[in-house]
Amino acid sequence: MPYKDPQKARENARERSRRYRERHKDKIKEYNYNYYHKNKETELKRSKQYRIDNPDYDKQWYHKHRDERLDSVKKLQREKKYQKLHTKTYNFIKKHNLYPDECCLCWSNKSIEAHHPDYSKWYEVIFICHKCHQNIHVWNIKCLKPINLLDLVPPFNSNNNSKEWE
Repeated sequence: MPYKDPQKARENARERSRRYRERHKDKIKEYNYNYYHKNKETELKRSKQYRIDNPDYDKQWYHKHRDERLDSVKKLQREKKYQKLHTKTYNFIKKHNLYPDECCLCWSNKSIEAHHPDYSKWYEVIFICHKCHQNIHVWNIKCLKPINLLDLVPPFNSNNNSKEWE
């Protein structure tokens, strides 16, 4: 039944379109992907022309997504910084076979990880399962005193000529 009021007709059409897009997200995504790759050159020309016609577009986009971009940059920098710390800890644990048997919070023995309460001290860790590790980071929980990995390894033997840990 057509609407007499054009405003209601537009609203109804928008609602039907929205419902269709919700139900057929994958189909639309696949169509758009195929269309872009079939018409890549014309799409690139169109995009380039739009940027020429609208010189403030990039500024507006960057301003609108500023926080997202900064968060991703900070996250990458943090990941690079801590990647060395994690690698050093992992290599030490592997070299001295210090694998724990269970989580020190829930006593689970599934997917045990090393949590660093203080990132300035790579050798201080708490061995916990993945689930507890996520909860600690999500809820910013301060828990248990960390284990000092250096205390678990016998001290360096100066009588021995090799420069390896025993």
